Amino acid sequence: MADKLFTLIKSLSKQEKRYFKRSAEANRHSSNYIRLFDAINKQKSYNEADIKAVFRTEKFIKQLHVTKNYLYTLILKCLHVYHAELSADSRIKELLHYVEILYKKGLYDQCRRVLYQTRKIAKENDSHLTLIEIIEWHCKIAFNITKVKELEKYVCDEYFEETEIIKVIKNKSDFRKLFYEILILNNKGTPIRTDEELNMYEKVISNPLLRNDRLATSYYSLIMFCYIQAYYLLNKGDVEGSSVYNFRIVELMEANPKQIKETPVNYVAALNNLIYAGIHLKEYDASLNALNKMRDITVKYKISKDLSYDLTKKIFIRSSFLELELYKESGEFKKANNLISEIQERVELLQVNDISRYTLFLYYDISFIYFATNNYSKALQWINKIINISGIKEPVDIFCFARILNLLIHYELGNNQTVNYIYKSDLHFFKKRKKLYKVEILIFDFIKHTILKEASGKSLKKDFELLKNELIKNTVAPKDKKALQYFDYILWVDSKIKNLSFADIISQNKDVNTI
Repeated sequence: MADKLFTLIKSLSKQEKRYFKRSAEANRHSSNYIRLFDAINKQKSYNEADIKAVFRTEKFIKQLHVTKNYLYTLILKCLHVYHAELSADSRIKELLHYVEILYKKGLYDQCRRVLYQTRKIAKENDSHLTLIEIIEWHCKIAFNITKVKELEKYVCDEYFEETEIIKVIKNKSDFRKLFYEILILNNKGTPIRTDEELNMYEKVISNPLLRNDRLATSYYSLIMFCYIQAYYLLNKGDVEGSSVYNFRIVELMEANPKQIKETPVNYVAALNNLIYAGIHLKEYDASLNALNKMRDITVKYKISKDLSYDLTKKIFIRSSFLELELYKESGEFKKANNLISEIQERVELLQVNDISRYTLFLYYDISFIYFATNNYSKALQWINKIINISGIKEPVDIFCFARILNLLIHYELGNNQTVNYIYKSDLHFFKKRKKLYKVEILIFDFIKHTILKEASGKSLKKDFELLKNELIKNTVAPKDKKALQYFDYILWVDSKIKNLSFADIISQNKDVNTI
């Protein structure tokens, strides 16, 4: 586990570091903390032994953990002041703290003025919990001044307002629960592979709250309603239906630019889903426009540079994956290869080392593009980045498809012994998770038997033709077609029959809209 102080220091922008040091220098007792800060900041990876060696003659080194904890808290306090006006939420918290101070001093009229200001911000930002807190403060003031009119105001007006707000909060909570239930299913594996998985989706979608969008009583509830429908339809294979809801989510967000500025990562996710659906509906121009919107978020919505580093990484990873996906689906492999070169440079520049869901998708697409263009050694390097991940392997499906691509890469490289080993390992992996499609069983069996044929020198063209017929027969139903979502086995087999590169076959079979 990374050292928390080192990670925090490395996350700071130049402006934040400058502000911290200037604030700390104002306190004559902070010199040791500034020196420790500078020493850690110089390190590329945290090395406590080096820190102890640098400060071996200093008294504080005997209790380094205490000094580090104090420095950590000191940095957070400085960041709190530096970013006091960062968001509506931080502004609300600041105003409520003023209310608490004024209340304890008995300055109730001043309390009301600040509460009025706070209420305005809370309403603009749909901060319902804050509105409840504001009502509670008004009740405290009414109780303390013991005026009948003030107490009657609570009984007649604010009690009913509080009740209505609580209903909205409950509605939001119910929709949030349903949204997370569908999101968990989506993140465990996309698309739906079994009837059991479909039943779990159906259980969520059958909730009475999801019958009509008018049952969503707030902006957030409506957004979550649309997300639930979009994920459900996407995983069922109805990309067009999913896209309708994704478009609506983006429209709702763009109609509320303040919300985008407050939580830009939500807008990134909404655009991500819209672009992905658009790509698979062959709406390439619209998808590219939405992709440019994603890349322009920090500039258009004036997101603070100090706190946009993580957002920048998320946008880079997702937009890179989506652009590669676009070129992959449209058959433009030259553009895809050029983009991969740019991606590799940016990965090093941004120090992207966290393995998120979309990092895995990006690695898979890079491997796929190298595979399709016959660069099997590079394809292997990138697919190994997924295969070699230890611990929890989620989402499961990307690991399933990665294993099959890995098998095919070794097959193309002629690594017969490795293929035989992977074949057994993969079958165990798939059967344990009950994740095998019919077409995947056909591919597994074919690969196993062709190794024996290649060893005897027999022609495989006829076998590939028979396999193609079997694959076509087993991808008639919409449920089975989803097996081709990440890798079109039929086109790969066709490339072997026609003795062309996989990329050439994909390009020939795509209704390409050049970009």
